[in-house]
Amino acid sequence: MEILLSILQAVLFVVLILFILYLTYLLRGVAKSVKAIEIDVGEISQKAKPVLENLESLTSRINNISSTIEEQVATVKDAVGLVKETFDDVERIKNKVRSAIEDPIDEFLSTRNAIIKGVRVFWQTLRDYSKKV
Repeated sequence: MEILLSILQAVLFVVLILFILYLTYLLRGVAKSVKAIEIDVGEISQKAKPVLENLESLTSRINNISSTIEEQVATVKDAVGLVKETFDDVERIKNKVRSAIEDPIDEFLSTRNAIIKGVRVFWQTLRDYSKKV
């Protein structure tokens, strides 16, 4: 029985040693993979730096362009407002001129028409009277 127990212990030690060797083999593979990942990450980070710097520069330029566009839009908006005010002023002046000139012209025309009618009636009456006499 002791011999069987000793054999079993020896087999367990051999299995344990084989298991430890297998784990060592697996850990070396994992270590190689981690080193490869580390190398790849280093290369990616080196390649990403210029891209990120260009992206930062591009973002800065886009911000500058955006602020310039906002300024130009504000300028155009102000100009459109001034043009609108000018058109409103012209419209007001036109209405004032129209009201200042229309009434006297209408009055002049009605007076002229009345005088013309009066002169016609006068000459017609004079003709009619001279035919009777």
